[in-house]
Amino acid sequence: MIQIISFLRYIKRFSIALGIATIGLLSISGGPALAHNAFSDSSPADGEVLASSPQTWTITFTKAVPLGSASGQVVKEDGTRQDLSDPRTGATDNVIVFDLPQNLTGTVTGRWRLVGTDGHVISGRVKFTAPQVSVVIPSEPPVVAPSEPPVVTPSEPPVAPSEQIGSEETTSGSTTTEDLAIPESVRFFIRFLTFVSVVLLGGLLFTNWYIAQGTFSIPRGRLLTHIAVIGLTATPILSLWILIDDIRGGDGSFGDALSTTTSLSIGPMIMFRIGVGAAILFLTRNLFKRNAIDDRASAHLALLLAMYCVALAYGGHSRSLASPWLGIPTDVLHVISVCVWVGGLIGVMLVVLPATNIEQSLSAFERFGYAAERAVPVMVVTGVIQSLRLHGDVWSLFSSSHGVLLLLKIAVVIVMLLLGNRNRKVFLQRRYRNNSRTEASRAMLVRASIYEVLFGATTIGITAALVAVTPT
Repeated sequence: MIQIISFLRYIKRFSIALGIATIGLLSISGGPALAHNAFSDSSPADGEVLASSPQTWTITFTKAVPLGSASGQVVKEDGTRQDLSDPRTGATDNVIVFDLPQNLTGTVTGRWRLVGTDGHVISGRVKFTAPQVSVVIPSEPPVVAPSEPPVVTPSEPPVAPSEQIGSEETTSGSTTTEDLAIPESVRFFIRFLTFVSVVLLGGLLFTNWYIAQGTFSIPRGRLLTHIAVIGLTATPILSLWILIDDIRGGDGSFGDALSTTTSLSIGPMIMFRIGVGAAILFLTRNLFKRNAIDDRASAHLALLLAMYCVALAYGGHSRSLASPWLGIPTDVLHVISVCVWVGGLIGVMLVVLPATNIEQSLSAFERFGYAAERAVPVMVVTGVIQSLRLHGDVWSLFSSSHGVLLLLKIAVVIVMLLLGNRNRKVFLQRRYRNNSRTEASRAMLVRASIYEVLFGATTIGITAALVAVTPT
């Protein structure tokens, strides 16, 4: 009963922290919710044949453009590239204007690239045709005295425009690998490590409060806590570095890129996560030194983790798309339920079981099963809400990359639910049939739990991939 009351207090404190952090971060940003920015129009337009050489290139987007993150380039007909000077804002803040080189002729490809307010890199290109410059041939060409033929120094042949740009055409608003100095695989790993760290620390907090008090005092519990805390501290630092590098585009000023970062909605959220992660690291280090992680200290960690989760949600799709007032708390509740289910299972399997006897470990499994049965409905409901927010049209689930990944995640979660339900039924049947709790029952549950954890890691991986994909 004492543990149940403590668990309820944990939920209450976490909810209070969620509300405070949400209101606080909403007040920090202050601006309206911004969907993913996208290309809208261009002048010259894609495929346009011009009567004269253009002087400027005007691009219109669906949302405001952080001017410091925008860059442009033209690829001339002979394959040579020329970077454009920094753009200026047009008639509105969602329009940018580039000055073009003088006397452009032939087929010209203009390329643009920018980082949206939500941190997503978007790029695209338009191709237009400028008139050829007419050449006047004199009626009587001058007589040139014979001379030795000039010595031609071999040089690299000009690269065709298609080879300069890449073998695949890039539609406006898309991002190709060549536009990213840091590979997507590195970005995916950082996002994956972020989510794993959140789920791991949340699961250990839940395990300590509801399953087995003293989890943090067990050596494995300390080790997993250190891993989670280091992940929470390091990943936002790496994310900030990636964001600054995206804005710089490889040749910009670090100071200007950092200044532009603060103007994006995701920039202050990453910085906030760095501060919260450092606070979690400092708190856990001091508590472990004093060996004093009690309920009060755990509550402080939970409050910090709640603020970290809000900042994480605020910098993603939960805020950048429809109804952020609903999306942010729904996202955090979804994460809490995953912490209870997947994180709690990891805590029980890796920390509690090796440190307890058969009777205690099977009791821990029963308590975990009771909590998981209540966490799963919360996870399902919040997941449905988020899916409806991101995909107003059900058919878009089948026609977009984000929708296909989301369906795959749902399929994996269903397999996890079926597996977990089957395991618990088999455990109860063995328990009542034998009227005893045996080592065989514990071994069976451990094996089954390993599969559950692997499926859980798969869902976290899919979630890390979903962050980089536009839902529309």
